[in-house]
This record gives sequence, structure tokens and C-alpha cells, in this order.
Amino acid sequence: MITLDVRDIGYEISVPLPTCLRLTIGQPILLHTHLIVREDAHTLYGFTEPQEKLLFQQLLRVSGIGPKSALTIMSGVSVPAFIDILQEKSVDFLVKIPGIGKKTAERILVDFDGKRLISETSGLRTPLNAAKEDAHAALIRLGYSVKETDAALKRVPDSVTQSDEILKLILKEMAKW
Repeated sequence: MITLDVRDIGYEISVPLPTCLRLTIGQPILLHTHLIVREDAHTLYGFTEPQEKLLFQQLLRVSGIGPKSALTIMSGVSVPAFIDILQEKSVDFLVKIPGIGKKTAERILVDFDGKRLISETSGLRTPLNAAKEDAHAALIRLGYSVKETDAALKRVPDSVTQSDEILKLILKEMAKW
């Protein structure tokens, strides 16, 4: 959870871990928000990318997935990696996310409208971002944490534009750790 200062009014906003890691204290930020109104609370959820908000909204449509579970899923897997999981119907990867059991993972794969998410987000990816997102998804699958992966991707020069080249550089560097 973060507190966003908007003209001296603080808004508490729940965000997934990758969004939190992209934020810098004191720097302006544009968040795509989703408001959930319940009898006892009005809760804001924020995302730095529109496709993250779309994924969150799609996860909420899955039976048995609430906002906290959706944020947990999004903290453990990027949007491109989630699309890959849907296409491959990878229950094994989903059950590695804390709080997601086999039945919930199977329900996500059955209930989720992956084709809609893929078509709505595909136009939002630039070639360089697509290569880095693909590398990010591959590293997550290999078992690296989101924090490690994000940090490694920041060190990749912009001149490297192919996902396989990005992966080679990062894996060589991580092998030295």
C-alpha cells in the first residue's frame, strides 16, 4: 500500500509489488486506478501501466478471486508472463504464487478471458518494451524474483533490443552473483 499526495490530500492506494518498485518518493506519477466500493470501505487500487489495470479487472471477474488475491497474483507475475501462462495453461506456475491452490489455478485458466487481454494489450507494447517484457517473463519462469529481474533489466543497455540477447546478458551477470 502506498500513500499518494494529491494537492495535500493523501490517498491510500493498494498496488502490486512491480508497481511499488517503479515508484520514487517525491516524484510525480500517473496511476491508472480502480475503485472498489463496499459497504464498509472504498478502496483504490493503482497501476502504472494500463494493461496491469486491465489484468486486475479481468482477475476480479474470476470466481473466488478478490482484490487481495488479484494483487498477489500480479505481484508474482508480469502481464506478458500471465498471458504466456494462459496460453500454456500452466497450473504448475500459478500454484507457486502464495495463496493460489490447484483448484483456484484451474478456475483461473477456465474462467479467464485470455484472448481479450491479449488483444487489448498487444497494441500497448513497443518493440523494445516487448523484448524486455519477454525477458522478464522468462526470468520469472526460471525462478528469479520480480525484484531481482527488474533490477537486472534496468542494467541492460538500450542498444540490446532482442529478448534472447537480453536474457544472455542478464544470465551471465546473475551467474557472477
